[in-house]
Amino acid sequence: MTHQQTVDFFEQHSFFGMSKEDVWFFQQGTMPCLTPEGKIILESPGNIACNPDGNGGVYPALKKSGLLDQLRSSGVKSLHVFSVDNPLCRPADPRFVGYCLSKAADCGNKCVWKASPDEKVGVMAKKGGRPSVVEYSELDDARKAQRDASGRLVFGAGNICNHFFSVDFLLDVVVPKMSTMFHLAHKKRQGCS
Repeated sequence: MTHQQTVDFFEQHSFFGMSKEDVWFFQQGTMPCLTPEGKIILESPGNIACNPDGNGGVYPALKKSGLLDQLRSSGVKSLHVFSVDNPLCRPADPRFVGYCLSKAADCGNKCVWKASPDEKVGVMAKKGGRPSVVEYSELDDARKAQRDASGRLVFGAGNICNHFFSVDFLLDVVVPKMSTMFHLAHKKRQGCS
């Protein structure tokens, strides 16, 4: 929805000192907005309301645009991926990326511990026996507030959308399995209470 404005902004600022050939743009997909009952929301008569397809949508968009293959063929081995709603994130965080590289990790996820069970942030937890991000809207109040014997939140590892991936892992594992990773995010509509 903001693709052209983003490209224009980079062009107006001379790509912030980088070579134009080294800055690659791609567009993330969108999905229709649904009511809690699963009905499609209309933006206006005849027009379906859509939103970006979430943080996970970046991976199939990278593949569809050809950038993942271009990264691999250019010799790029890994990526640091973080969400735009995390302004404190340090791009290409040398400590985090370095740690992941030193462990020969295919993927890594940086978390911060939740201050309270009411924080609206997904958490790292096992889902179906596998490490996963469980959205705050997927946890009931009892699980959100659950504490261990020391009083620490059981589901407290807050996901701040700060990830490390090897390019091979994205191409060979993540993108091919994206259809099994789909989940709904329950959000309030702008302008609605």
